[in-house]
Amino acid sequence: MSKNYAKFYASNGKRQILIVDDEEKNLLFLYNVLRNEYDIVSANNGEDALKKIKQYEISFSLILLDLNMPKMGGLEVLDRIKNSPELKRIPVIMMTSDQSAEEECLRLGANDFIPKPYPYSGVICARVQRLIEMYETQDLISSTERDSLTGLYTRDYFIHFAEQFDIHHKTLPMDALVININRFHIYNERFGFAYGDKIIKLLGDALHILSIELNGIVCRRIVDIFLFYCPHIEDTQAFYDDIVTKMKNDSNDIDPPQIRIGIYPNVNKKLSMIERFSRAKTACDVIKRNPQKYIEVYDDDLYNKHQYNERLLAEFQAALREKQFVVYFQPKYDIRYDKPILSGAEALVRWIHPALGFISPADFIPLLEDNGLILSLDRYVWDAAAKQIRIWKDELGVSVPISVNMSRIDMYDPNVVNFLLEIIKNYNLSTDDLVIEITESAYAQDYEQIFETVKTLRLHGFKMEMDDFGTGYSSLNMLSSLPIDALKLDMQLVQNAFATHTDTRILETIIDIAAYLSIPVISEGVETSDQLSILRALGCDYVQGYFFSKPVPADDFKRFLVELSEENDLSLSVSKSQKISQRKISFAKVAGALFSDCESIFCVDLLTGHYVEYHQAHSRHQLRHKQAGDSFFDEVFEMTKAFMSPDDRKRFEEVLANRNEVIEKMKEKPFSMIYRLALNGVPTWYNLKAVLSKDGNSMVVGIFSIDEAFQGIGALK
Repeated sequence: MSKNYAKFYASNGKRQILIVDDEEKNLLFLYNVLRNEYDIVSANNGEDALKKIKQYEISFSLILLDLNMPKMGGLEVLDRIKNSPELKRIPVIMMTSDQSAEEECLRLGANDFIPKPYPYSGVICARVQRLIEMYETQDLISSTERDSLTGLYTRDYFIHFAEQFDIHHKTLPMDALVININRFHIYNERFGFAYGDKIIKLLGDALHILSIELNGIVCRRIVDIFLFYCPHIEDTQAFYDDIVTKMKNDSNDIDPPQIRIGIYPNVNKKLSMIERFSRAKTACDVIKRNPQKYIEVYDDDLYNKHQYNERLLAEFQAALREKQFVVYFQPKYDIRYDKPILSGAEALVRWIHPALGFISPADFIPLLEDNGLILSLDRYVWDAAAKQIRIWKDELGVSVPISVNMSRIDMYDPNVVNFLLEIIKNYNLSTDDLVIEITESAYAQDYEQIFETVKTLRLHGFKMEMDDFGTGYSSLNMLSSLPIDALKLDMQLVQNAFATHTDTRILETIIDIAAYLSIPVISEGVETSDQLSILRALGCDYVQGYFFSKPVPADDFKRFLVELSEENDLSLSVSKSQKISQRKISFAKVAGALFSDCESIFCVDLLTGHYVEYHQAHSRHQLRHKQAGDSFFDEVFEMTKAFMSPDDRKRFEEVLANRNEVIEKMKEKPFSMIYRLALNGVPTWYNLKAVLSKDGNSMVVGIFSIDEAFQGIGALK
């Protein structure tokens, strides 16, 4: 029984019946007949009946409705009940002596009749009981057959009906499709679950219409995944476009979501329905990591890849036990000195399969991430790396920090910090020996969760590196508030920069900002001496890549440590005569990258109060010097306070009076303040944002006009 019919208002728990009749004797008769089994509510005309229905909401299990009544007749009441989405499931028995009216009552949705004069009381009880039981059974079936949000079939009923369709269309070519919403969790996180439900409903409605047009069936399998079974589709692009068009036409106040479609065409009907849609889902999953693609067709290549992946997953646990996974190490060099110095290494896992040989990390890492197995592999690598550090310390008396990768899913494990601390304890290491790398995409997608875990790890002494920076997930402005100790540029970003006629402007900008924020920069993928020289000139701090060494097994990496030990007499310190490359940071470039679309930008030296003001010329990349001064806090406030509203002036004065506390808090996150200026007598809204450098000695301040967004909020006080 659905929740609608499970809610009984009677304190005795009996099902409730509404009896509507304008004759008191009829009400009394039916009351006496039914009172032992049911809780009775009565009404003596149509208007009274609708009031009672509204009063008792939808708790009635049945309505006995007289046809002819004053004020409002039974036909009008019946019509209102059956046209109400909430009430139409309540069964209605019409009571009348006019047999000619039965046809119209049936057309309006009546479910049964009791003639007048009334039949034997046992007949009335039997009809009432049968109809209530029939509707409750039907309602129970409907609640399991249909998805409550979209009204589409549930998975089990969908599979059943799809199988029935095949029985009657044995030779008809059929397609199995899986339709999924790209990054659906973002809608829930940004706009709330109610908005997410609207997105689901929008796609469900479009697919429902298409299922009718194509003589197919559709269901919502789970969350944002839909299954679609229909006769073979020749033009898949037109199918995709049709879905998008239908969503746009019905979108109202929401933006239609981006979708992806996996198709298993001309299904092999010897396979089970589950296997067919498993293949379609495999095709759909292939394009998860490719935002430029939205349709994938399951073919022989995908089948072979699927079988290969299934084998890897099936043999993963055995591979862990048999230590088929081997940790390699790629050296990392400090290039701030005249001669590069070994400063660390990255631990990279390799799978050496006894039958398949070397398995590319590009094959098994994403696979393990998608199936939740990466947790076990990460812990295996962490332990192996720590064990190797201990061996090098004991054998050579020297080691370098080893960076290990932490997957996004690790961040949701409440025991991850304790696990790492236990490893450190077991091998008698310090937290300086293991450096944790987390990808940029992890920070961007689950910022709050990642932030808290990283913060806890850093409190215990671990150093954190942001890996793969520049893959396109986050903004440069995000760097100012992230709890990281080093920034690692993505290999592809670096190689692309040098591939396009050494166009390194993006690299230069990122390195400038990182230097301003006192965040060391590590560059991956360095392959030539020219690349090394350019990166050094740009101010990059550390590099790794094939120019120095490819990732090598622990025994081969040992020679790097031996060389380090010999060159530095078992010490990591360097001669003072070695000159550190110096580079002037372009504060204008830093400011232009951190703040776009602003009217004024200030670069402030907090130790002296000296500042330089810039304004945007033609784009965020072109800043023009405007003026300079010796006391930012006094001079800039004096320039603006005369135009401020009284309330905002008071808040500004409080900020200035407590600026040391404000600056201290900016070490955790940037400062922001909204205020109003009366320009030419017209109140204009502005937003001031300030970002602190990592060393706390300087900051960049941007002034933005946000008046368009704040129009109509209120008059200037």
